[in-house]
Amino acid sequence: MFILCLNYLSAEDQEYNFVRTPHQRALDPETFWDIHFNTFYVAGKTFNKIYLGDNSSPKKILILETGLPDSIREDSIRVSNGLRKASHIMIDSNSFTAIDLISYHIYRGSSHDWKANVFMTDEIFFAEALPINNNAFIVRTFSEGAREYVLAKKTKFPPSMERKSGLLEKQIDGLFCTDGMLHFNKETNQVVYVYYYRNQFLTMDTSLNLLYQGTTIDPIAKARIKVARLNDGSVTLASPPYLVNNRSDTSGEYLFIHSKIKSKNEDRRYFEKTSVIDIYHLDGGSYIQSFYIPEFRGFKIKEFKVFDSTLVAIQGHFLVTYNLPGLSKPH
Repeated sequence: MFILCLNYLSAEDQEYNFVRTPHQRALDPETFWDIHFNTFYVAGKTFNKIYLGDNSSPKKILILETGLPDSIREDSIRVSNGLRKASHIMIDSNSFTAIDLISYHIYRGSSHDWKANVFMTDEIFFAEALPINNNAFIVRTFSEGAREYVLAKKTKFPPSMERKSGLLEKQIDGLFCTDGMLHFNKETNQVVYVYYYRNQFLTMDTSLNLLYQGTTIDPIAKARIKVARLNDGSVTLASPPYLVNNRSDTSGEYLFIHSKIKSKNEDRRYFEKTSVIDIYHLDGGSYIQSFYIPEFRGFKIKEFKVFDSTLVAIQGHFLVTYNLPGLSKPH
């Protein structure tokens, strides 16, 4: 057993001996919507729509028409049971996947009618589940024997869960020290895992064979966390963790990481008023450049997703889109 803690210790008040290559000072907002609450997350995007899920209401879908800032409508997933508060929805083209992180059921359906059908129900614990095709998911689950997180490939036909031990490198406890963000890049057919508390990310194929371990430009190579074991055997954080990589996403040939670490060539006041996004090329993990997202009406980025050349960000109770600068392959 273990307990998750969501109180992060920011690294923004410290400076480290590395240099960023900024593309420009800050991006300008392209379009924004007032979504009134800060409980939403980006669930997906199509050619002319952006979809938001709601952490406080797991069946709710908010639909925004791109280019029409006044166009917001609400719909809901139709399912006979399940989809509790810890659920997460992912929308891709005309289909959606709903992950129930309490029952560990996976649902699928069409965005034409939002009807959800049970897809997998083996009730094996996972902290994240990410679809990679119509039959398989990559999940972050728990190894009872090693008492640590592991990545696994979960398939429906035949029903199986293939764990890949050794991918997530244990530094302290195997749980909090390996915590991170799981992504799938459709264009490159790669799985990417970005650690929260250290300067590393993993790039794998869809069978979870490691292609390479990448390193971000900051020097925080070891997670700075303290853990404690409670009387019931559960593990908790003894103090707030030192957050290095706040959010991340992957699109096209690139990995985008919202870093919390200030470089030596950045102005402190400017760094504190913006969110810096570092860009890495997925072909080898080379650092390319960085760009800055300004506060929007006093709010910094809470989360973001990248779709081709568009970055979609949640900033307070606003959804804001930005047009990304042109990118090129590293030399």
